[in-house]
Amino acid sequence: MRPIQQLDDEVIGHIAAGEVVERPAQVVKELVENSIDAGSHRIEIRIKKGGFQAIEVSDDGHGIPEDQLHLAFRRHATSKINGITDLERITTKGFRGEALASIGIVSKLTVSSRPEGQEGRQQAMSFGRLDDIEAAGMAEGTRIVVKCLFENVPARLAFQARSTTETARIVDIVTDQAMVHPEIGISLIADERVLLDAPRVGRMEDRLYDLLGDV
Repeated sequence: MRPIQQLDDEVIGHIAAGEVVERPAQVVKELVENSIDAGSHRIEIRIKKGGFQAIEVSDDGHGIPEDQLHLAFRRHATSKINGITDLERITTKGFRGEALASIGIVSKLTVSSRPEGQEGRQQAMSFGRLDDIEAAGMAEGTRIVVKCLFENVPARLAFQARSTTETARIVDIVTDQAMVHPEIGISLIADERVLLDAPRVGRMEDRLYDLLGDV
């Protein structure tokens, strides 16, 4: 039997990534939920090759201040809870602060954000390596780009579904979110083809019509 030893941060990060990021559809789910929690009125999702080549999620939410941007890449760093008592009254889609850190371990991740009244800033993480914060020209909100997903873990990539299958999973996830959030406009573009475009509406009946048609 091998001796018990403390794992280093890199190994811990890959284990966490395996738990949080199982496939491209899971990445889309995590990013869209973050956009919803940011108070967005509009969310646009773009994917290429089922999300394996690229995933981009843009929103018009409240954004991330420059002095907090680096924290978004750290495990267990979150704006959604402050202490133990907050766990009893969680109202957000997620709260653990694991998503971006885990995604950045297994991809080339760029987060660009501009809160109201501030300049845009961006920071990138390439397979766990964090770059410096740079200026970013953009509208208010947040844009997250994920490229080369699982390129550094080919064993996991080998067991992924085909891109068409993963695109179908992403459509299901985005449709589910659009269904329960008619107050948010949500669109999905896959390989430059619009698969879903649900404008912001005031009534659930209108959202159901946009998604399901006249049934």
